[in-house]
Amino acid sequence: MVSIPSIRKATTRPIILLFGDSITEQGFGYGEVAGGAIGWASLLSKDYCRRADVLNRGYSGYNTRHALQILPTTTNDNDLLFATVFFGANDAARSGELQHIPITEYGQNLRRIVHHFRNQQKETDEEDNNNNNQK
Repeated sequence: MVSIPSIRKATTRPIILLFGDSITEQGFGYGEVAGGAIGWASLLSKDYCRRADVLNRGYSGYNTRHALQILPTTTNDNDLLFATVFFGANDAARSGELQHIPITEYGQNLRRIVHHFRNQQKETDEEDNNNNNQK
């Protein structure tokens, strides 16, 4: 008779959130755009295999103003290991173009995005501390 070791209860993995424009959207290197190359998000996912789930929230054509509008919907999971933020190519469009964002607003928008993820991480850390104190 073969004994099977007990499998420990599955726990949720922390989240690595990739938030950005088309550079992020195409980060897994799929389709004709990537020319069959392996994308940076694929490599990140491989490196964190079994340790974290990589969520791609890339939005082609978006600038930081758009990003702030959808930021609350990017993830509702507080178990955030870290996030990448890749915006700027669309913000840097020529003045007068639809996607253009003035440099001062761009900087303010990035600070707000980073602040959002830092607060989310603090909430996770506080929950972890509370759970550890209850044990």
